Amino acid sequence: MQTFATLLAPHSGESFLQNNWLKQAIIICGNSPHKFSHLFSWQDFNTLLNFHHLTYPEIRLAKSGQTLPEKAYDNLIKSCQDGATVIIDSLQTRLPVLAEFTANLRNELGHRTQINAYCSFPGSQGFACHYDSHEVFILQISGDKHWRVFSPTFEFPLSKHRSNLLDPPTSDPYINQVLKPGDLLYIPRGHWHYAVAVDQPSLHLTLGVDCQTGIDFADWMTEELQENPLWRKSLPLLNSTHRQACRQHLRDLIQKWIEQLKTDEFIDRYLDEQFIQGQPSTQFGFPAQVGFSLFPE
Repeated sequence: MQTFATLLAPHSGESFLQNNWLKQAIIICGNSPHKFSHLFSWQDFNTLLNFHHLTYPEIRLAKSGQTLPEKAYDNLIKSCQDGATVIIDSLQTRLPVLAEFTANLRNELGHRTQINAYCSFPGSQGFACHYDSHEVFILQISGDKHWRVFSPTFEFPLSKHRSNLLDPPTSDPYINQVLKPGDLLYIPRGHWHYAVAVDQPSLHLTLGVDCQTGIDFADWMTEELQENPLWRKSLPLLNSTHRQACRQHLRDLIQKWIEQLKTDEFIDRYLDEQFIQGQPSTQFGFPAQVGFSLFPE
């Protein structure tokens, strides 16, 4: 897992997976303020703004815990001067270096990955204290940002378990530290957090790792069952007279399901499908793909 190990360096990848992954946030101080400069920079950020057709909500503004209306983007500079944070989603679909980076991580970790960019200005706080429904890695590119991370109050939330429907913790944060260029912060799913830019404009990447769960496996199994006529067959009449017949019918289905679940072949098919879905999409290679310059001198 070379890309993942490089991301965590100089911290031990084995120690991270044992002590932090899915468990506890950690700040890993980079061995250089330029550790992530090959991935992203202010120049890249400006290129996205100037030469890419970004529309809401792939680019949006947030301020003091609220996502600003779409019209706030009409005067982007004024909104930023007033303390708004700029968020650009899915950079791995726009920048080749990030496409390769996320594809390598997807291949090594086996889970979906995505990268967003966040640009904040001194004293500004984009989002209120919240948690995410995926694993989060913060890669600080430029400027300093003060992060606070709190223990979870709802374990392993899914996307439907929105943090704005719950009260944030009243306990003290177990991480209360400024992230500097080259530093990395890992925040597990469900751990509350918020950040405030310090005395310089801040630019960071958020790498989200959306892990498969038992719920995803159950959803996949439901899709598989739809191909089996035994599961598509109608149940007996749902009244008191036929209740025993319904009970027996469902028992038979459950027994057949258990027998299927016990086979490694069934589980391996799910794992294989997830791995295949994670492979990078086919890339164009003109003009060779059209049949020209196949054998350069």
